[in-house]
Amino acid sequence: MTSSEQVEEEARYAAIERYNSLEWEIFIDEWDCAMKAKEGEYQYFSIIKAHTIKKVWKEFAESGQVYNTKAIDKMEELLMRNIMKLRINTILSGHTPENGERWASEHLDREVTEAETDKYYDYCFNPTQGQYNISDYGLDKLEALLLELMVTTSYEKKLVTIDRMINVMHMRSDLASYFIEGGRRTLNELSQVRPEEG
Repeated sequence: MTSSEQVEEEARYAAIERYNSLEWEIFIDEWDCAMKAKEGEYQYFSIIKAHTIKKVWKEFAESGQVYNTKAIDKMEELLMRNIMKLRINTILSGHTPENGERWASEHLDREVTEAETDKYYDYCFNPTQGQYNISDYGLDKLEALLLELMVTTSYEKKLVTIDRMINVMHMRSDLASYFIEGGRRTLNELSQVRPEEG
């Protein structure tokens, strides 16, 4: 293994460790909110502002440079948190091979009841869309790209990776609204500006 390959491997390992740690933190926060939620209180997703992503993408298309690195950092953070929320919700709702109650019990280090997972599931309802905040498709691809994003240090490469994530969301219209203001409408506008890695 060359030195550059070793550095890349170490960066990927660190990203996985960070991902697992953050997933645990987000699960604890979301579980606590769900258990305390009153009737009519539902899960909240912070999303990327449409005008921000349009501006950054336009600048990159024109110059090949990323000037607003803070915006990319914030996008990465939102993508991480929202992908993890959707993954956690999908597991606990029973839409994966994993047993939701067992998964929650392992993370909470105590026995979780069916009534508690039912309460969490109710908390995940999205009254605006009339559906639950889960996704059976697209999450695996988004998670793989998220690890690439977390490993990459170049902001230009980060932008290109985020754009690839947007392509996945575009194919799954139900995912778009969890990440970007305006949902699929904004993605349609962004598709007119295709960033290319230099």
